[in-house]
Amino acid sequence: MITRNCVLINLFAVATFHVINGQTEPVVNVQDANVKIGEDAVITCSYTLSGSTFNAAQWYNSNSDGDQLDILVNTANTNQNGRYTADTTQTGVTTLTIANTVLSDDGYYLCRIVDLATLSGKNNGNLTVQYLDTPVLKSDTLSVMINDTAKFTCTNLIGKPTSITVRWTQNDVEIDDSDGEKYPSSDSILIINKVDQMDAGSYRCVAENAAYSGEEGKHSNPLELSVGSFDPTDPNDGVNGGLIGGVVSAVSVVLVFIGIFVCQYKKIACFNK
Repeated sequence: MITRNCVLINLFAVATFHVINGQTEPVVNVQDANVKIGEDAVITCSYTLSGSTFNAAQWYNSNSDGDQLDILVNTANTNQNGRYTADTTQTGVTTLTIANTVLSDDGYYLCRIVDLATLSGKNNGNLTVQYLDTPVLKSDTLSVMINDTAKFTCTNLIGKPTSITVRWTQNDVEIDDSDGEKYPSSDSILIINKVDQMDAGSYRCVAENAAYSGEEGKHSNPLELSVGSFDPTDPNDGVNGGLIGGVVSAVSVVLVFIGIFVCQYKKIACFNK
């Protein structure tokens, strides 16, 4: 058996052809693919045959080094194996469909094309399974007084793509946090300075990445913020009550001195009665 390696170079690509006994191995290319978790993934493998006829497509698990690992489907035997289905109806193209993708489907897949001369060519591509977990909203300041500060933290920001942004809603209406003095917050933290009654309500954070945005963004659990106020008629109600009590005491002292002055001025024995 005589084997030769030939390299074809043009302005657009470089391809290597393996020639065995005067025949050329299939040239194979696999396209990378993206899929949202739970959807069906389709990986496309294109190939070129020279001097022979297509026989079978074989799909394998692989890695970044292009190693051939566990076999998934061999169309010489069957086109389907559990969640894996291979299609070879289009000349020069075979596809691998993975039904109801899960996170463990993320990775490399190798396509091997075998012709009737039992020559084969292979290549691999990467499947990215995109996802975004539901965020969890937390806060230790759900009951505050007017002019206090409230703080919410959006946690469990996990997904792929890993770049995740956060927006905030109050009573299901997006918050305009452009006021840096009112909302001096980062993406995952919402701080509300000098709260008032208008800040009371139900809060959520909404996580988004390149795959899940807009209506597909993930909404957190709601948390209810209550804002209390001081009762000016209650002498025991915080600062206002203390101020009112102090004012009443001061007025009482002034009235006593006025009474003494009046009694002395009129020479009335006010305290002997």
